[in-house]
Amino acid sequence: MSEETNSNSNSNSNSNSNSNSNSNINSADDSGQGTPAVNRSATRASQQKRPNKKLVLGASLLAVVVIGSGVAGLGLSGCGKKDEAAAPAKTKAEVVTTTTTTTTTIAVGPTSALTGVQLNLDDTAGAALLARPVLVAKMDNSPAAMPQIGIEQADMVIELKVEGISRYMGVFQSKDVQQVGPIRSARTSDPDLLAIFGRPLVAWSGGNENVVQVMADTPWIQSVSHSQAPDAYSRSKAKKAPHNLILDVPKIYTYADQPPVLPNKLFDYVAPGQDPGGTPVLGFDMNVGMSPLGFVWDPARSAWLRWSNNRRHLAADGVQIAPTNVVVLETPYAASAADSRSPEAQTLGFGNAWVFTQGRMTVGTWVRSARDQAWKLTSADGQPMLLTPGSTFVELPEVGTSPRVLDQATVDQLQAG
Repeated sequence: MSEETNSNSNSNSNSNSNSNSNSNINSADDSGQGTPAVNRSATRASQQKRPNKKLVLGASLLAVVVIGSGVAGLGLSGCGKKDEAAAPAKTKAEVVTTTTTTTTTIAVGPTSALTGVQLNLDDTAGAALLARPVLVAKMDNSPAAMPQIGIEQADMVIELKVEGISRYMGVFQSKDVQQVGPIRSARTSDPDLLAIFGRPLVAWSGGNENVVQVMADTPWIQSVSHSQAPDAYSRSKAKKAPHNLILDVPKIYTYADQPPVLPNKLFDYVAPGQDPGGTPVLGFDMNVGMSPLGFVWDPARSAWLRWSNNRRHLAADGVQIAPTNVVVLETPYAASAADSRSPEAQTLGFGNAWVFTQGRMTVGTWVRSARDQAWKLTSADGQPMLLTPGSTFVELPEVGTSPRVLDQATVDQLQAG
């Protein structure tokens, strides 16, 4: 049975992230079928076969605009023949003036690895947040879960396919978030993605027996599931199970390792005033799994207004979610070794990529050769694909699914709805 249809089961597990013992969970999200031991390497056999590097673009895509650059001038210096020594007839004293150039360095605060935002030097509260580990929360994306709690405060949201519909990884660090939810179950897609965040805290509601074992055998995460940290979770009365499990963020941070392992920079960002390049677009839509989504550029907010499940994607306070950037990465999926009914995202490898920032679209490719590395994004003209400092949604659709650029009539229809 798919987890999306099992709304009345409960999560029970005694698994620990540092244990290699077998664990059993009757999750609010998943059920096991006695599947064999997990061999995740078998699901990645296709990764050793390098796919065709040729960029395959949908017919609806606009042309990539190549931004030209000026040629810097070259400074020239000459060489002269050494003067011959003269007879010491008369000696004249000379005064030599020495000019000293002083360079002043302006101290600034740290830069968020997840958003590229640089803090002011006096922002001690912000610096303290960046000194803690990343929190990754598995979040519900079914219509019954909307509006989600805290998702608008995520530094990054990764959307990937599960059984039929999609699910979110909400990635938090730079903002003082209090609650996040609804929290849902883990998948075998998760470990390879989680490695790019250092050693993150991972909040999840459970999983079938094999998924639980995979999470327990993943040493680069701090697993803090519902069964491992029950005092950090509660059930909301606003929604029905399994769409009502809420995470207490300050409480979950009491479980964090010390010292923390922090993430490295994930993307390349434009400098202040720099043009990111690309083609102007009004917005785009697409699916991740069976979940429809769309974005429309809003110049007033300098952000991409989001639609999900054919409606405006609103936060719990009623404000429409609007990230600064959207990154779309075509991603292969294979059957999970933990549960053949579950798709596993193959996020090591390469594929087609689109970056949407500042009302522009840039087309290129992504490469990720090791799990502790982020995606390297390269445009069609061989340049790094640049984001704008701020929050980012990362969409992981199946191979062959490309964004559909929206025309003015479609944008007007969305805005009127």
